[in-house]
Amino acid sequence: MKVTGKNRKKLKYTLDGNRGTYWEADTKTPVLEVDFGKELTFNRLLLQEFIEKGQRVKQFVVEYFDNGNWQKLDEQTTIGYKRILRFPEVTASRLRIRITDAWEAPCLAEIQVFKAETPLDAPVITRNKNGEVKLVCSNKDASIYYTTDGKEPQPGVSPRYQSPVPADGDRIIKAIAVDGKKKSTTATRTFTGSKAHWSTLPDKAGTLVFDENQHTTWVGKDVLEVDLQSAKEMTGISYLPDQARWANGIVVKYMIEISLDGIRWEEAARGEFANIQNNPVEQQVIFRQTHKGRYIRFHALSTVDGQKSMGVAELDILFSKN
Repeated sequence: MKVTGKNRKKLKYTLDGNRGTYWEADTKTPVLEVDFGKELTFNRLLLQEFIEKGQRVKQFVVEYFDNGNWQKLDEQTTIGYKRILRFPEVTASRLRIRITDAWEAPCLAEIQVFKAETPLDAPVITRNKNGEVKLVCSNKDASIYYTTDGKEPQPGVSPRYQSPVPADGDRIIKAIAVDGKKKSTTATRTFTGSKAHWSTLPDKAGTLVFDENQHTTWVGKDVLEVDLQSAKEMTGISYLPDQARWANGIVVKYMIEISLDGIRWEEAARGEFANIQNNPVEQQVIFRQTHKGRYIRFHALSTVDGQKSMGVAELDILFSKN
């Protein structure tokens, strides 16, 4: 590998594997290009500042060269002693790092790319208002096997998922993903009744957050209320944030409340979705104990970049298996 950029003296130190050596830029916003000399497949990028001179980088962009154009891979704030970026596998021969803001001229000690072995993700199980179950795996080459009666799915024995499966009413859906010798853990979702009878406050949210379409998003104030129409034993929720490139109101910190009558509310969970800005996938919140209620409120206590609205592409309720 070789690195090119302004003030080339000591640039080689960013690739020598020695954190004690470093390259200091001659500007606050340098651009570095790493040429691998051949195409490499990688899913991790390690960056280190020479922290002995202080943390200097405030914001940076990482790009890779693809089909004659630079494509954005990631955009982050700060590097510090060590920053490892995780992303889906990309194949490229060149990588570019643009420091877009800094307190002082950056001092970089290390730049490394590598491919980490990643486990096969379990399928994501969803069900729309019509009672159709959809199974999705992040690995598009994987086969998905499922059951609708709570039994453990078996590759080659259980049905192989090909299209949405009718499974309305009380069902326990289990699914696994298989790709060659890799096998995921078992995903399990318990469904009670039907979403067809659920309603939301505000009213229009229900047509967007229950439609099993990640490309439609309800954007509103900092609370979304769901009426299940009858009391049920709830164990948690699943939340899919806005999936648009410029997402609206991705929830970071949250609170969930449960009520039997819509008047008296009990807090069921409070927390934070770690790393959701970099990885805005479906998030599950499992309550510490089962809560019985008819109404459930999902509060956004904070959002990415402090946006005043919250965005919900999909919201689902998890119920007790009993």
